[in-house]
Amino acid sequence: MPAISIIMPLYNAEKYLKESLISIQNQVFTDYELICINDASTDSTLEIVNEFKRRDKRIKVHSNTERSGAAISRNYGIHAACGKYLSFLDGDDIFDEMLLENAYRCAEATDADIVMFDAKHVPSDSIYNKLKVVHSDEFVNKYCKRVFSIQEDEPYEVMKWLDAPWNKLYKSDLVKKNSIEFQNLPCFNDVCFVSLCIMTAQRVIFKDTPNIMVYVRDHFVPTRISFDRDPMCGYYAMFELCDQLLKRNRFDKLYEHYYVRLFYVLTVIVSNTKNEQRRLEFYNFLKREGIRNIRSISESYYLDMNEHTRKLLEQFEVKNYETGWYLKSFKFEIYLYYQADAVFKMFNDFNNSNNKIGVWGAGKNGEVFLEFCYQYNLKVDAVIDISEEKQGNVISTYMVVSPEECLDSIQVILVTPNSICEKVKETVGERNIKIIDLPKFLNII
Repeated sequence: MPAISIIMPLYNAEKYLKESLISIQNQVFTDYELICINDASTDSTLEIVNEFKRRDKRIKVHSNTERSGAAISRNYGIHAACGKYLSFLDGDDIFDEMLLENAYRCAEATDADIVMFDAKHVPSDSIYNKLKVVHSDEFVNKYCKRVFSIQEDEPYEVMKWLDAPWNKLYKSDLVKKNSIEFQNLPCFNDVCFVSLCIMTAQRVIFKDTPNIMVYVRDHFVPTRISFDRDPMCGYYAMFELCDQLLKRNRFDKLYEHYYVRLFYVLTVIVSNTKNEQRRLEFYNFLKREGIRNIRSISESYYLDMNEHTRKLLEQFEVKNYETGWYLKSFKFEIYLYYQADAVFKMFNDFNNSNNKIGVWGAGKNGEVFLEFCYQYNLKVDAVIDISEEKQGNVISTYMVVSPEECLDSIQVILVTPNSICEKVKETVGERNIKIIDLPKFLNII
């Protein structure tokens, strides 16, 4: 019996398929089977996998008699899998050569139900560039040094985990014994599967490695099948997740987590839907009945949820599409409001020392943070941005200025964008200014 079963659904994947198969064959870890499900492709997909199969007995090939979609193909792979663990890869993406080795060793050492790792969307011309990621000490200590369950985490932390199947190693028993399957939808068919696995697992761990483990060819280019996705499928996925959690008697322990994820997923879907008319129709559906339908099957829990989360969800029902409120940085906002007390304490500590505070960044995160500061009367002495287009604008009564206008008069900078602290430090130079990375302070990254 192989240790790992890799499941690969394939439909007209000839363009990049050889690269994906080679990335699997290049794995340092070799005790695996690869189950390729050809979904009635009309190009040379089947010929390519059969060519690899002739040279590698670990490869198994199944062909659907008619096109059935990625969900049914993956479900076939799950039922056919013999491995102790399951892994998923699409036919145009690649694994780092250490992925299976790292994930398997971690799973065995910790008896984890799910091992998660870093993945990155990249354009095709840079898919072989080795990328690195550095997590905060708080992230490593909380998620990488011990197993945990989502139930133990704060509800907002559920937003950390991608609802994609390919950046995780799953224990087969978790999936099979709990009868967790991919939902038969044209798109968003992995959302319920991944979320249900995470919310069912009792032992989850994040494998902290210096390198990105999965390189996913950019999913936001017009040539991809998934480019113009039907947003209703995302709604059906979240409705199904609610229903499944209720049926499995898990909702009472996870309803706060579910509602946070629901809000976040719906705002992402609305903001990312490419077709303007489809986006408008989807939003109006949510406003008219979508939120109400989910509320109706979980009414008692809905009334008990965190007030801020409930107000966020209710925006779909009380605000019009034209306001564009759904384009805000809601992941940042949810982390911020759930951890408001920590932010208040930070401001108090700085104010007690008579420090003047600057906020760096007038983008989406900056707008959310300045609105928060204004709402709670938190004193901000300067708002800084290097963009000349943003300088001179007013956000929540705060004027945006250039670094040169204020760096000599402030003692603290709160940086709102992700991953720019090093550039801020370069700009600050030798000045005695304390720099706080807000996304790290809030443990978003």
